[in-house]
Amino acid sequence: MADVIRSQIAGVVQRREAKPERAQLPVELGTAESVTVTVRKPGESSFSASAGSTVTQIAGKLYALNVHSGDSDRLGIIWFRLTGSTDTTYCCAMIVEYDPYSEGAVSDLMLKHRAASPA
Repeated sequence: MADVIRSQIAGVVQRREAKPERAQLPVELGTAESVTVTVRKPGESSFSASAGSTVTQIAGKLYALNVHSGDSDRLGIIWFRLTGSTDTTYCCAMIVEYDPYSEGAVSDLMLKHRAASPA
């Protein structure tokens, strides 16, 4: 079995997000197969069973990781381990208090990006 490590942040999810369409993260698996999702929440030292996060195949090896609100109950970086019969993929997301879909959040991110960009 091969491990595929995705060390970038796959996305941002609001803490205890109730809208499923806002709690989806893109992830590319090593192979197209069904997987078991385990999580490592902020402050925990090991992976444990998910509260209900799942993956849905979009096309080929591209999947949507559907983050369950019970898994996004702590602020910080959450790690997901997606284990199939031939491949294991790791990815992470940032759980935040603010609504990343609000107009203010997008504007704030744009301003921070502009301020950090070289002239």
